[in-house]
Amino acid sequence: MGFVEDTMAAPRPDAVAALDLPRRQHYHPSPASWQDEVVYFLLVDRFTDGAENTRPLLDRSRLTNARPTQANGEPWRWDAWAMSGSDRYQGGTLAGLTSKLDYLQGLGVTAVWLSPVFRQRGHLDTYDGYGVQDFLEVDPRFGSRDDLVELVRQAHQRGLRVLLDVIFNHSGANWLYPAGTPGGERKPVYTTGRRPFGEWLGDRRGLVELTCWSTQSSTYRARRSP
Repeated sequence: MGFVEDTMAAPRPDAVAALDLPRRQHYHPSPASWQDEVVYFLLVDRFTDGAENTRPLLDRSRLTNARPTQANGEPWRWDAWAMSGSDRYQGGTLAGLTSKLDYLQGLGVTAVWLSPVFRQRGHLDTYDGYGVQDFLEVDPRFGSRDDLVELVRQAHQRGLRVLLDVIFNHSGANWLYPAGTPGGERKPVYTTGRRPFGEWLGDRRGLVELTCWSTQSSTYRARRSP
């Protein structure tokens, strides 16, 4: 098997350094110049789940049918609907995006730029992908590592390039600072120096035993304080 097949058949790596990266295998080269590329940026969560044809179209002559009374008996509320659309996951997936590659190619797109697809904080609605907890895993709301590999494979078959947005300059709220830190344990007062490390946060809200993988060679482990 090749590198991709071997990697996908193995458990998720603990660190990039654990991978034996290949040399001189087949790859999809970047262009000599990007100035003539047509790049399409999209938020994976807001693009498509590939199931549009399974839903009824909006009947504009019966708009009330699309605005049902809430479960508590209260009427439909515009502000609640707007909040749901702006602040929560909407269900777009990598598999859904794969199903629309022909559509994108038909637009003249030559490269697809994805919002971050890495695993997010479990309790946050970071549909934009900027609350990463694990840089070496795909967020299950977007799909799986296999879905990402299949997306890239099918894109390359069509001559499309895929750009991954990897935000190494920050991650999600994955740790706390020590008690007594000026400004608080979660949002200390900004300084040009460094604040000492406190504790890792679990995958939801609480402090639990957690292994946090870095994208470098080190693996850090932390346990809940008594």
